[in-house]
Amino acid sequence: MKRYGLSLAVLIIVLLSVLVLPALGADSANSPASTVVESPAPAATLNATEKITLAEQLKNQALDLILSGNYTEALLLEEQALAIDPTYANAWNDEVGIYISLNQYDKALLAAENATKYDSTMDIAWYNKALVYRYLGNSTGVLEASTRAVAIDANYTKALNLQGWAFNSLGRYSEALSPLDAATTLHGDYTDAWINKAVAYDGLGQYDSALAAAEKAVSLEPQNADAWYISGTALKHLGRTTEADEAFARATSINPEVTPRTQAAAKSPVSLAGTVCALALGAVFAVGAAGRKKKDN
Repeated sequence: MKRYGLSLAVLIIVLLSVLVLPALGADSANSPASTVVESPAPAATLNATEKITLAEQLKNQALDLILSGNYTEALLLEEQALAIDPTYANAWNDEVGIYISLNQYDKALLAAENATKYDSTMDIAWYNKALVYRYLGNSTGVLEASTRAVAIDANYTKALNLQGWAFNSLGRYSEALSPLDAATTLHGDYTDAWINKAVAYDGLGQYDSALAAAEKAVSLEPQNADAWYISGTALKHLGRTTEADEAFARATSINPEVTPRTQAAAKSPVSLAGTVCALALGAVFAVGAAGRKKKDN
């Protein structure tokens, strides 16, 4: 009797496995697909090399999210990487760009401070720090940080342009010309540098040179409102009023909010990489593999 009872129990289990489990599987198949995120292994169980590898993996996952505009999710992964290695300068540098994209400039500055603290030789980090100061309206900070970037890489064109912008912003027009000349020599098609050069010449009262630089900028980028505006400014100072008014009209038709002597400085966070992704502000956010110091000059 006991044997029959056992057989009956086994039969019930078999029937349940045949009837119930497939039904559950069918329900799962008909359910909406969901993303499965694998949790990283606890950092406490990893050795030093494994921790570095895991931190880089998390950072690279974050970069994929940055490219798709998922900054909040990317930030969570960067924070996980930094929890594993708080001295990971590359991750701190990526956070600068993320916070700028989220308009959280104070946090961006803190991230930039940490990036340059843990790797003072990272020219990209100094450039991004300069960008944060640009957003915060701190021209002295822009100058100091961009100068550090240029000291590391004298051919860092974007840093040279930002340095020139800072000199202009501080009214130090003659000092602005050196980095801006270097920037346009390295990249003759760098519109922002030509605009900033026009601003410097205009500030020095060299209006013919200002107009020549402005016209170069306009020829490179006819839809750039800043280029038209500084062109109009130079023309006005040369007494060519009708042409100046036409240039101002072109500027405001492109951007109604353009202001006198708008000085071009790319507000573009640069991460460690080579792939370029366009962001909202017309900015460029370069992203790529962890552990490499690549940038778009």
